[in-house]
Parts: sequence; C-alpha cells; structure tokens
Amino acid sequence: MNGYMTTSTIREISEARGVKMMTRVEVEKLRNQVKEVMWKYYSDNKLSFHESIRDSREEIIVELMKGNDIREVFEIFGGVGILKSA
Repeated sequence: MNGYMTTSTIREISEARGVKMMTRVEVEKLRNQVKEVMWKYYSDNKLSFHESIRDSREEIIVELMKGNDIREVFEIFGGVGILKSA
C-alpha cells in the first residue's frame, strides 16, 4: 500500500468506524494519529515482536484505523511473545 489508500480501503475503514464515507483529509488526519500511537506501542514493546512485523506496517495502520485493538492487531501481525531471532 505504501501510504496510498484506495477508495475501497477508505470505504472499509469508514464502515468499520460506523461513519459516512471519510474524506481523504479525514483519513490522512486519522492515519497520522494512528501512526503516532502505533510507534509508541511498538517502541514500548519492540523486544516482543519478530523483525518481520515491519513488513506489515501498512496493514497494521489500516487495522488500527478501523478501530481494532492495538494489542490484538500487533499480536496478529507481529506475534507478541515471539522473540526476535538472534
């Protein structure tokens, strides 16, 4: 995805949040907020995640934008409790 969200992704996020179709400005504002929260959570817990979590960054952002719980999202994509390989 690389930071660009399609109309269908925006529609999916809007529906998950129970709101009308979000504008690109609203999406960008929400995306920036989510990225800040995501970075804080990742920084505080990075030793618990496998290195490959970085490959799922955009998917994590979208799931968080939908309003999903941050712990659950990171567990799905990063395997909380799985230690990084040495």
